[in-house]
Amino acid sequence: MQRDPSEFLLPAVVETISALDLEPEDAGMVKVAKHLAIVIDQASAAKVAYSARWLVPELVKVLAELGASPAARSRIKGGKPPVELDNPVRRLRTVDL
Repeated sequence: MQRDPSEFLLPAVVETISALDLEPEDAGMVKVAKHLAIVIDQASAAKVAYSARWLVPELVKVLAELGASPAARSRIKGGKPPVELDNPVRRLRTVDL
């Protein structure tokens, strides 16, 4: 069964990377992000669960390192990363005693 091309990650990764203010020394990380997206997009139906479990988190980490997450952008700007107050454990950790 063919996947719907609108579900592919590579176009979104390329769009995200092109919107970032990157330096030439980021080229390796950009290549890793694109490669991970290609591998995920090319995963067979039998490998989709594997990709979702192991490769997508790695792609997210690479994109975050490049500044493509709200927390990373906040750190770059010198602010605090957004806090997930809907997470009970994180909510407890943010309480000032």
